[in-house]
Amino acid sequence: MHGLIRLWSAAPRYRKFAAVAMLAAAVFVLWPHEAGQWRVATVADGDTLRLVSPEGDAVRARLQFVDAPELAQAGGPAARDALLRLSRGGALLWRKAATDAYGRELGALEVAGEDVALALLGEGWAWHYRRYAQEGQPAADYRRYQQAEADARQARRGLWADPAAEPPWRWRHRHRRP
Repeated sequence: MHGLIRLWSAAPRYRKFAAVAMLAAAVFVLWPHEAGQWRVATVADGDTLRLVSPEGDAVRARLQFVDAPELAQAGGPAARDALLRLSRGGALLWRKAATDAYGRELGALEVAGEDVALALLGEGWAWHYRRYAQEGQPAADYRRYQQAEADARQARRGLWADPAAEPPWRWRHRHRRP
């Protein structure tokens, strides 16, 4: 040990700097990191967000298998606010499944281990998008999503407080640009 101290003392300053830099780099590389940590940059509506990846890349993300009202639609601002609130409750994990026709990543967002899309359904701020879910959603998740929407409807939570709540796909069809 005493020999190392004498060797360090005699080393030129640039070698000391290089040694410290290499040690710091090794600690950074070998230190355990939370893989897949994401953060929310913005929330566009009740099912679409802009996320920032752990590497700093911006991603347009859409929650898969749910459809929330458009902002201009009844319930749209409340659905967006619900997604904003639900996406700020802890560590985020984004799991990309596909890319849609608009260039958005489709996938699942978890916050503190909880499925955000399932929470939106349970609070009554989204519809289970069965049109797409029947083709690609695992059967157990499909049943959970169906049950969460049914429970919210029965309890008249969120959008279901209005018995005439219009699904977003119908609203978009009625407001389609020529």
